[in-house]
Amino acid sequence: MEQNKIVDKFVDLLFAKNNLKYLIILFIVGFILRGIVANNVSPNADEMLHAPHAINFINSGKLEIMDQDPIWFFLTDLSYKIFGVNMFAARFLAVLFGSLSILILYLIVKLLYNKALALISSIILTFSSFHILMSLAEMDVAMMFFVLLSMYFFIKSLKEKNEKFLYISYISLGIAILVKQIAITFIPAFALFYIY
Repeated sequence: MEQNKIVDKFVDLLFAKNNLKYLIILFIVGFILRGIVANNVSPNADEMLHAPHAINFINSGKLEIMDQDPIWFFLTDLSYKIFGVNMFAARFLAVLFGSLSILILYLIVKLLYNKALALISSIILTFSSFHILMSLAEMDVAMMFFVLLSMYFFIKSLKEKNEKFLYISYISLGIAILVKQIAITFIPAFALFYIY
């Protein structure tokens, strides 16, 4: 009985007129492609510097490492605790947040333009070789996910004139900065756009 409900829901999703089914497929394909890269590409110098510093970061009591902020190290250590200390675990955040960026890009473009263009944008990001090759043990992909999330809520707050979304945008940008400090350079752009 329960299995029939699952099959029925899957069939309903497959023939639905919205883009949810395509987004789920794009997320899965994006996750698989990024996972393949994360599992097979040789480590680079930055990874060899930062990835080992995340080992046991949660229990260390530290708030930063080598002038880098804590969120990436904390989440990477959590990944080590789940998958063990290996290259895939070190790169898992880039795989996850790179795949989630496909979804958030869809939401941003849909908010600004339309569903068709949003879907095309997500397809391009899903198969972007540059974005796939960034599935490394580096902070940039996770940082950009939170910047994109911040942009989405920022635009949504301006369109709907709802300050609640503006606060979520601030929090998301704050998390991005705590992942990698260079995200702070987006503040002037947000301020200028808000004034405009």
